[in-house]
Amino acid sequence: MSEPDDYTASETYRKRFAGPVGAWFLAIQADAVRRVLQGLKIRTVLDVGGGHAQLTGPLCDAGYEVLTTGSSVRAGHLFQGRAEGRGYVASSCMKLPFRTGTFDAVVSVRMMAHVDEPGRFLKECSRVARTCVVVDYAWAWGFNAVADLFFPLKRWVEGDTRHFRRFKRSEVAHLVEEAGLQVVSDAGLFFWPMALHRLHRR
Repeated sequence: MSEPDDYTASETYRKRFAGPVGAWFLAIQADAVRRVLQGLKIRTVLDVGGGHAQLTGPLCDAGYEVLTTGSSVRAGHLFQGRAEGRGYVASSCMKLPFRTGTFDAVVSVRMMAHVDEPGRFLKECSRVARTCVVVDYAWAWGFNAVADLFFPLKRWVEGDTRHFRRFKRSEVAHLVEEAGLQVVSDAGLFFWPMALHRLHRR
């Protein structure tokens, strides 16, 4: 059984973000994460399930020391030969090999929608973070509410995609509270799904 980040760390997934539309999506995502971290006296960041390396460059360029975890050595193939300060550790996202409060911040994108136990996942991220945890999730409204109906179109446009879990805000608030955290910032990034952006550009 594959781990949730095996796919997001793959070359196939990386190609989904090739071109101007993909670059725009990644820039919006990275900017949102940087805005949350700004002003919080953050130096060390753990990127959980970040074998896709979508945040590594932007965060390192912003002056943060970034360590990335992934479920396997294979999921960290994009980090081979990387410069110092962009390290990678293979480990389960549900049992991180670090002491409590090891990192100033923990970030994770492309994971909440695919882990089997999102509550346990958040608790583990919270355990190793001293200051804050930043995650993304799919809201259960708008186009996401009918995502399954449009899945064939999405797959046709993007070439390769997968189903994902959607969350109500009340559900996320409960999971956050159970993890010993509190929501200090919650912002929507995209109204239209990526497939429609790509379809528009065709």
